[in-house]
Amino acid sequence: EIRGPDWGHLQALNGYDSVLKTFIIRDSNHRGQGESIADDLLKEQNANGPRGMILIPKDENGKKTEDLLKGIPLQDAKLFDVEYAVRLALEEHDRTTAARWIKKAKERWPEHRIVLSLEWALASYDCDLVGQLNCVSRLLKAYPENAYLTMVKASMLTDFSRRKERLELLRVKCHEKDASYIFW
Repeated sequence: EIRGPDWGHLQALNGYDSVLKTFIIRDSNHRGQGESIADDLLKEQNANGPRGMILIPKDENGKKTEDLLKGIPLQDAKLFDVEYAVRLALEEHDRTTAARWIKKAKERWPEHRIVLSLEWALASYDCDLVGQLNCVSRLLKAYPENAYLTMVKASMLTDFSRRKERLELLRVKCHEKDASYIFW
């Protein structure tokens, strides 16, 4: 998923140009492909991923799908399995199972962005505004340059009538050298 401060959705990564060091990306909302400088995109999206999905034909020249993926490191694959289990449990309104999965994940990966996002999802499910703000603040501490998280926190501070803190957060962001366009 590629996310900006005011947008985000999944896009297809179709290739990599090793000379230009760019990703070749296909956005389902556009006919053509685009390119993005790989290092810049990975840095910009570090609070969200990288996250990907591999689409492989059922049978490729007699090889099993598992064989085609051998040797490809799937970073955070176990955590994404946990994320799927938590989101499925919440969709089925099984809060107990979701909380159990999150507790196990916190024991193994205490401050990982996916675990923090799952805690945020559970706090949202519970309508726990204080818990949500805590999760967003922890994510923002890990990813202080992330404009999306900053905007979410500013919005939450509005909900808590913490005007002075919200204005200070936005003032600091507005004066950063590489401030996102959302703060202009």
